[in-house]
Amino acid sequence: MSEKLTEYLSSILKEVDFLQKRHSIKYDSKPLIAFRGESMDYGKTSLMPSIFRNPAYLPKEKHLFELICDYGLIDFHKTMIEKAIETQHYVEISRMLDITLNVSVALYFACAYNLEKDGFIYIFCFPEYYSPHSNYIESFYENILNSKKTKSYFKNFKVCSHSYSNDRIKAQSGGFIFFPGETFSPINSIYYKKIKINALDKKEILDYLNIAFHINEAKIFPEKDKIAKHIKEKFMSDLFSSEEVNIDSEITSCFERISYELNMSYKKEKMELLRYLRKEKEDLLTFVSNQIQETNDSSKKSDNSDNKNKLFSKINNTFDFYSKMI
Repeated sequence: MSEKLTEYLSSILKEVDFLQKRHSIKYDSKPLIAFRGESMDYGKTSLMPSIFRNPAYLPKEKHLFELICDYGLIDFHKTMIEKAIETQHYVEISRMLDITLNVSVALYFACAYNLEKDGFIYIFCFPEYYSPHSNYIESFYENILNSKKTKSYFKNFKVCSHSYSNDRIKAQSGGFIFFPGETFSPINSIYYKKIKINALDKKEILDYLNIAFHINEAKIFPEKDKIAKHIKEKFMSDLFSSEEVNIDSEITSCFERISYELNMSYKKEKMELLRYLRKEKEDLLTFVSNQIQETNDSSKKSDNSDNKNKLFSKINNTFDFYSKMI
């Protein structure tokens, strides 16, 4: 095997070991380890799903599903999550970020493009409960697309690590990080480590991935359809107008995420963690306030005011508890 490939795999496994051990200090359950390869440093759009890179895309999300069905790439009766998976792999526009459970696949994507630039491997470590049952993900997504009341909290991302009936996903041992909000919230760096792949090593790595693991373009992309290009062009040019999510459940998910991030940040300075908590508290209070404001027209204002006070009290008390525990 290539000496360079061996060195990179050794470095990746070292980071996996570190992340697993750090997780095990606070949790008995095994973490979910996943990988992603990016062929260059994309700056602010690194680890950002494509639908958030253009403000015109998100309001037309359901329209993209209609297009991919109209052109026969997927049946109308398929679930929302299945449609999202197809749009991600055919036209590369969705609120999902591709990940893989196979480090060789991540290395392929880090090396196969932009050969003159350094690539990067991201090694993710998530708690198991970030990857709920596929039925929950489907219900969660339907709420995002159809809810006219409570919106999903934009920081409560989910991890789809399940195997779906898509040839390309199977070939890539693929999964997704699912971003629920109307705005993008970057993944906290506490969840991953990052390794640089030198541009000069890319070709050698690709050659040996093919020889040793049969990882190549034909394996990674078992199907290609020219109609996908037409759908993407039509979606980008078309004129388009634009289990219901519960505020309490979104707050609970937020607290679960913050608890995990705090547990994984035990080596950070107290002042840094307090700043982190202040920002999280401010964002969550703003989210709750906006959600209650949107329901004022359909509910009694007095009831909304009481509910807001209760939720604010719950949030303030929880963050006070977090601050005292640091």
